[in-house]
Amino acid sequence: MYNCDETALFAKLLPDKTLALKYETQKTAGFKKIKDRVTLLFCMNKTGSQKLTPLLIGRFNNPRCFKHLNKAKLPVIYSSSKNAWMTRSIFEEWFHNSFVPTVRKHLRKKKLEPKALLLLDNCPAHPSSELLVSNDGQIRVLYLPFNTTSKIQPLDWGIIQNFKTNYRGDLVSEMILCESSSVSEFLKELNIKEIIYLVKKAWDGVKQKSIENCWMKALGPAFSVNKEDILLTKTQTKEDKGKFIFQLIKDFNLNTLPEIINEWLELNENGSTTEDLTEEEIIAEGVDDNDENYVEKAKISHSEALNATETLPQYMEEQDPAKFRSRLEIYQNSGML
Repeated sequence: MYNCDETALFAKLLPDKTLALKYETQKTAGFKKIKDRVTLLFCMNKTGSQKLTPLLIGRFNNPRCFKHLNKAKLPVIYSSSKNAWMTRSIFEEWFHNSFVPTVRKHLRKKKLEPKALLLLDNCPAHPSSELLVSNDGQIRVLYLPFNTTSKIQPLDWGIIQNFKTNYRGDLVSEMILCESSSVSEFLKELNIKEIIYLVKKAWDGVKQKSIENCWMKALGPAFSVNKEDILLTKTQTKEDKGKFIFQLIKDFNLNTLPEIINEWLELNENGSTTEDLTEEEIIAEGVDDNDENYVEKAKISHSEALNATETLPQYMEEQDPAKFRSRLEIYQNSGML
């Protein structure tokens, strides 16, 4: 059994007081929403043993930062629509070309019958159940009852929030470790490709046990569950979050209150993720091919790459060990090393 759900992500969302850090001062309070919003579709099975590659929907068909890049090697499935919303055509394509073959492969590897049920909420961008069936009829969807999604959909019981907490922590870490002259400069340089790798790291950080417990909490009597395990996991999550906040303040001398960071970590954007369009409307609407604000970077030559390997040892010697390890971890998790 599987569950999938969309969520909006303001990829450059930062609490204003954290924006100040030790780079620049801002007088505003509360939260500042940057317009770089994407839609993400997450999917996993009830044991958490299979977390599917996320689907990320942006506004541009071919972002300039994708130049010289093989999209198939990205750690997400990338799609696009005018407002970065989910549409019926995108969802149907994901179901037949990604979900079905990926689930089949997983079940065969586990020597299980290639049969699966995907739990869905009733949103306008999800096609009818008749269109979401594998060719052999073994993999299909089941729509959850109206007005019950928030109560019985596993992803809404903390899995998506877990991901967003991870993402925001990684975003701040990346900002602190970068060499930009200011926060605004960092945000300007942060492109969709880099956001994708941050998404990958944050999704990888959602633990199997947490997923399994969220299924238990959502569907209750439908599964056997040890209540002590759920309470323990919830307590551990709070403790881990508290440790993260404390470490952030201690290591980087942030001029902000733990309460503000905690509120930011738990913030759940309620932006629209779907649009109810006909196929004709989708074609008429069109999709922007390139993001005009992106400043294209020159492709690195072989000689430049070789020169970089010669200066790397010296760079490592000059860096603070803790910060260098953090940046190295980001690159390793993104698949860049």
